[in-house]
Amino acid sequence: MGGSSDDDPQGQTCAYRQVGSGSLPHFYFIGLSIEVKTSYQGITDKVVATSLSVNLVIFDSGKKIPKSGLGAVVSEKDEETRGAFTVANLNDTDDDKVIDSIDQSVKSSVYSEVDLMELLIQPPTPVPPGIEKVQIQLSSPSIKLWEKDTKEVEVLTREFNISALPLTVWVELTEKSLTLQDKNIQLSYKGLTDTVTLTGVWAEFDSFYHNNSDLLPPTDDQPFINLSNVGKIIRENGILSAGLNILNYKGANPVPNPDKTFNNVIVFRAKLFPQGIWEYHNKKIVIFDVSRQACGTDVTVNESKGKKYPDTTSIPATTCPTYIETPNDDPHNHAESDVSVLDYIYSIDAPGGGPQENLESYRYSRIVEYDFREFVRVNIGGNRPFGEAPDGSMCSTPRGNNWKLRHSLVRGGNDLKHPGKILFKRSTGNINETTSNQIDLGSGLNCLY
Repeated sequence: MGGSSDDDPQGQTCAYRQVGSGSLPHFYFIGLSIEVKTSYQGITDKVVATSLSVNLVIFDSGKKIPKSGLGAVVSEKDEETRGAFTVANLNDTDDDKVIDSIDQSVKSSVYSEVDLMELLIQPPTPVPPGIEKVQIQLSSPSIKLWEKDTKEVEVLTREFNISALPLTVWVELTEKSLTLQDKNIQLSYKGLTDTVTLTGVWAEFDSFYHNNSDLLPPTDDQPFINLSNVGKIIRENGILSAGLNILNYKGANPVPNPDKTFNNVIVFRAKLFPQGIWEYHNKKIVIFDVSRQACGTDVTVNESKGKKYPDTTSIPATTCPTYIETPNDDPHNHAESDVSVLDYIYSIDAPGGGPQENLESYRYSRIVEYDFREFVRVNIGGNRPFGEAPDGSMCSTPRGNNWKLRHSLVRGGNDLKHPGKILFKRSTGNINETTSNQIDLGSGLNCLY
């Protein structure tokens, strides 16, 4: 609906909305404030009509450390173009073994939900008189509204009395975004609208490389340049420096030099969602990290000459952390890549032991056996998740992507370069992986929490 004023020298029409009826309707003009003057026999009067507007305020999801309860506010100018970011709520933040998207309450005495976005529904300004309502429209059934940041009670209504505003609700995304800003929430009132866009990030491990025959696709080789630890691992294990061929010190090489370590090498690739998220990683808006949990044993069988040493010696076992998002095998960020323009992130590990000169001559054999779990975590804003403590939020399948390692070493001949030391070799020779010497997906000890 529109109208014009005789005082408008251009005779232009401006849009307005009538609120209320009867002898005293109120008129609110859209997109501008105007002043109307009237006069009669020297008596003048003036009415100022204020622009009517509606507004949503959206925040990025929060952080686990410190638990602030909410992330950074998204500015008015960015709320549609950049929008708000969160983790698709497919993790298990409260560690109750129920995926959060189907968990009615995500809270515990240690860690509670951090993957909801705060949404503030503002009343129209100026506040109209009478009993009026605003409407909310969700673009996808994967958008859920909740009363609390730990979920608890779902908000099912899509109409809100203006007298009850402003109102805070919490927004959950139950599926990953395939494209940036692919979901939105729209507030409407009397034909006025305000829209905020939403993006749910996620990661899926889609490839791993650990055999001599595994070749990385050439277009994905670039991230390895940024893996600061790869060169060191390559040099120590005789892997081709291009990083395109022998990715596994596979199963069986004898250890020719006691100053070297014994390692098997494995590389993981995770696809990040949505497409194009690499740009926001580079801008430090959404910052990804690959982390790891580990548990295992390290046992040596000793000679029993004169019973000088115990028959077996067990290096203290590494136990798995008791919280799903606590890493214990990630002291630094050296063995992982940045995010490539193809939205991939890589991690590399070469678990093993040594140097060999630390294996005293009385030791007869050594068995090293571990289970690992690789996972991706993310911070929305702030710094890259770091170190062996919960940081950011898990954004890959909980209790997924498990892998295993086993080294079985036996004593070989004397080490001529180091008198009094013994060379060790793998018990199964030099070619194939076996259940005794392997690095592969799956679980061996089943010791992960």
